[in-house]
Amino acid sequence: MEATPEQISLLQQLQEHDRRRLRAKLALENLPQPAKIAAVRSKREAVQAKFDQIETLRQRQDEALEHIGDEDAQLVERQKETQAKIDELQGDYRSVNSLTRDLEGIAKRRETLEFESTNIMGKLDEISVLASKVAAALEQLSAQEAKLSDSYGEKAVELKRIMEDEGQAALRVASDLPRNLLAWYRDAARLHGGIGIALLEEGRCGACRNVIEENRLLQIRREAPLSTCPHCGRILIVE
Repeated sequence: MEATPEQISLLQQLQEHDRRRLRAKLALENLPQPAKIAAVRSKREAVQAKFDQIETLRQRQDEALEHIGDEDAQLVERQKETQAKIDELQGDYRSVNSLTRDLEGIAKRRETLEFESTNIMGKLDEISVLASKVAAALEQLSAQEAKLSDSYGEKAVELKRIMEDEGQAALRVASDLPRNLLAWYRDAARLHGGIGIALLEEGRCGACRNVIEENRLLQIRREAPLSTCPHCGRILIVE
């Protein structure tokens, strides 16, 4: 196919811009941070669920301790009332004896409540220690996720800028090419991963590296300066 040296130079420039843009696009798609961020986020969500369970357990223990406190306060009032009745009924042995047994029952119940309260407070101490560890793990994971996000953001912005710059440069070069030559290049590039043109090098295609048969090679040389690789279909630049 006929083409001027200037047009062939523009084709090579266009392919170089497209290659840089595609490399940046692939680099963006293959950045490791998104997968790492997803893994850290998944782990953080699992740790957060554990922390929520701990907080629910703490709340239940707090409620149980509050209930014990309320019951103990009621028992204290009953002790006072019962003792006051005993003081009033000093001459009534039977009534005093019955009230004394009530006092003993109240005292025993308060001892039980104190034992339960001590156990709950011990559990709350254990929960607090565990909650602190889990909270520290959450903080560490959040910091790790933030660091990865910042790193990804910086690299993604850089690669997107390259894609934009190279895309704009490619458009400027393409505007100077004839429509038929540009369409031929676009089709070849689309079919071959962005590499649409190659040099004829010592009887081989510079892209697919296949040796071209002598008869076909003679025809390609007659079609110079542009022909087609019989193996891969790319545009061949024939010097």
